[in-house]
Amino acid sequence: MKKAQYTLGHKWLYFLVALFIIAFMFLYMRAMFQGYETDTVICTKETENSLMIAETLYSENCFVYSDDNRVYPGIIDWTKFTQEVFENNCYKNMLSEVNITIDGKNIGEPIYDPVIVWKTIYLYKDGEITPSSIRIMLEAPQC
Repeated sequence: MKKAQYTLGHKWLYFLVALFIIAFMFLYMRAMFQGYETDTVICTKETENSLMIAETLYSENCFVYSDDNRVYPGIIDWTKFTQEVFENNCYKNMLSEVNITIDGKNIGEPIYDPVIVWKTIYLYKDGEITPSSIRIMLEAPQC
């Protein structure tokens, strides 16, 4: 018998164990990546909350002050800040609920166990622009 046959013949058990360990590591890594991607795709609540905040602060259809020529993002028009504008124009394609408060005036639906976001804004009220803050209450992510 040749020397090479003798060496490979005695090490077949080591090759089998190494092959099993490498296969197990590959399957474990695949499951870990698949689980991460599934969680990333399924849990979109944080992204939806960010879109609702952006809609509130930057969209002309919602509460942002605008004149004939342009929209002023970050400036909330007090005359637009009503429940009617909220129900008819804001968040048309969003399924989540939101509650917004500026200077003690509250609009939106009540939310239990919310995520609260405070933002500094400017408020256009009675022809004057003054600094203020807005409290946006959003539904907490479940995942």
